[in-house]
Amino acid sequence: MKKYRLYRSRIKKLSRFCDKTDTLCPECNRKDTFYYFRFDAEFCYNCNQWLEEKCPDPLCSYCSKRPDTPLEGLWAETYRDSFRKDNLKEKYYRRLSGKIKHEKQ
Repeated sequence: MKKYRLYRSRIKKLSRFCDKTDTLCPECNRKDTFYYFRFDAEFCYNCNQWLEEKCPDPLCSYCSKRPDTPLEGLWAETYRDSFRKDNLKEKYYRRLSGKIKHEKQ
């Protein structure tokens, strides 16, 4: 039961920060590949390897911050940061919609 809970928490986190793709991994030939939004790259969950190389630009906002392994970056993600961003977006849009209603009247 404990292993199952751990598995479910990992899948939940994957769905929050990544998207499933249909790309085959060249190492294991499985379709356990995901697209990581923050680093703009695909990775294989089984092999724990990036499927794309880092770009040569040292000032790239995606590649310069990319960890050695994708799961290392994924487990360093925090829900708190993402929820805070979502809440700020919601507040902004609520305020914006209120201003639009007042302007129409």
